[in-house]
Amino acid sequence: RLGNTFSSPVLANSFFSFNSVLQDRALVVLGGGGAIRDDAQAGKAIFVLDLDTGTVVREFCNSCGNVLDNSPAQANTPGFDCALEGSVTAYDEAPSAQLSRAFLGDACGQLWRLDLRAENPEDWTVSFFADLYPDQPLDAAGLALRRPIRNRPALATGDQNGRFVVIAATGDANLATPIDSTDRIISVSEVWDQESGTFTAATNWFHSFQTGELFTSGVVITAKTAYFTTELVGAGQCGIGEGRLWGVHFTGHEMEAIDDVEPALDLDGNYITINDLVLYRPFDDSEVFGLSLLQTPSCSDALTNYLPWANGIGAVVPLNSIFPTGAGTSGASFAGTTSGSLEIVVQTGAAGEQSPGLSPPNGASGTGNKAKQTLPPPARFIQSIGLGILFD
Repeated sequence: RLGNTFSSPVLANSFFSFNSVLQDRALVVLGGGGAIRDDAQAGKAIFVLDLDTGTVVREFCNSCGNVLDNSPAQANTPGFDCALEGSVTAYDEAPSAQLSRAFLGDACGQLWRLDLRAENPEDWTVSFFADLYPDQPLDAAGLALRRPIRNRPALATGDQNGRFVVIAATGDANLATPIDSTDRIISVSEVWDQESGTFTAATNWFHSFQTGELFTSGVVITAKTAYFTTELVGAGQCGIGEGRLWGVHFTGHEMEAIDDVEPALDLDGNYITINDLVLYRPFDDSEVFGLSLLQTPSCSDALTNYLPWANGIGAVVPLNSIFPTGAGTSGASFAGTTSGSLEIVVQTGAAGEQSPGLSPPNGASGTGNKAKQTLPPPARFIQSIGLGILFD
């Protein structure tokens, strides 16, 4: 059931029963990949592997009988309708943390959720979570207009009772959109449904891009803002078009609305100024594919003399990094540092825009044009992690 390689796996730790022993082990979660001609079930699977041994700990597939599919789409058949070619995102995939859930998309624009909390892998489940094309049936005509979810969904903790927020988008920059279809993006919150005993998706907002606008990156969420890029295809076969860097509020502000895609891209990066929030920043004649969230700290030295034995002060490193044999040689001591501002950096292509101050790394030649968007500093908060009682 393993199809063509599309899905990027995720690695995470989990505490579960392996070889009849409860233990903490590293797992690999990956989708089945892309479809293969003349093989109806190729790619229609999700694999959970033990990283150390390669053992298949759990497989989800149509013939396995363990896929919960309650999609309301017309012409839906139980199980995976399309290949699971999307890359996987999981919580929590940080080192030493425990895996509890994972999300990935399929070639039909549907999002699936894995529940991996149980100690017995036989109790792990996978279920339908959201559909970015609810207006299109899962028949031949509808599948021709659906687009795949190939990028990793983005996760964040929402404002409402700490619910998880999942943002996923369709798109493949290598495939032009059909004339009657568009790439789409959705923000949903994970909500526990008491009646069904499962987690369901509550839509925060939903957006369809204009025809000919391709989704070209993963989503980065920081300070309640979701950043991503698109490419508006140019005219003819040679037109470069317009790249766009988007910034939207990750949940929107209206709880009952699903069309409140709120502008959150601060054009000047200064949170004090007002009336400068936009949905996206255009880059003319630029092919914007992907983005990175960067923070570059600064470090400064102060000239000093090399006197390691004076007044109990430790040695300082000379400017030339060579330790002198005598005293009084000019050297440098650490003077201070700053954290640096947060920036979103995008590649804009050979003909694209270039932001001042962005140069290739030391020792490297030109790496193509880049542009940056300075972000407002994130809010600071105090969080209580413990409680104690002191008797005096």
